[in-house]
Amino acid sequence: MKKSNEVLWIDNDIYLFQNCLKDLQSKQGTFVMQDDLWGPCTGFFLVRSGSLAISKIHSSIQWLKSNTNPEVNDQHAFHTSLKKFPFVGITLLDREEYPNGQIYFNQKKTSRAKIVHCNYLTKTSEKVDRFKAHQLWNESDEGFSKVSKYYI
Repeated sequence: MKKSNEVLWIDNDIYLFQNCLKDLQSKQGTFVMQDDLWGPCTGFFLVRSGSLAISKIHSSIQWLKSNTNPEVNDQHAFHTSLKKFPFVGITLLDREEYPNGQIYFNQKKTSRAKIVHCNYLTKTSEKVDRFKAHQLWNESDEGFSKVSKYYI
């Protein structure tokens, strides 16, 4: 976030039906996030850099590092830090345009989807199997083995 004005975070269990970057950039807010049915999803979001956004991310990371409960994750940390930063601008994306697995696969709301986030399954093998069952898995894709990783 110190190297760019905007950062797009995409978990590896997301299938993109289209390049939606311009759509995300057109939305207002410091954080433009997928709506995970229970709140903002930390698996798919655009964040606009600034001291407030950096402090929020830092607070989430610190909370996660200090929490020894194996049941918690980055999403819990982000939600907890909302109490410290309730004034951070968060825009939630339309659930049918940016659906999670529950909405896309289970509720079958697929016609407007720009992505699908297979986050309602816990095991990677289950996510891969679900993507394969819906012809959304392509290991021959040139980008499949090319991954850039950036760590905070």
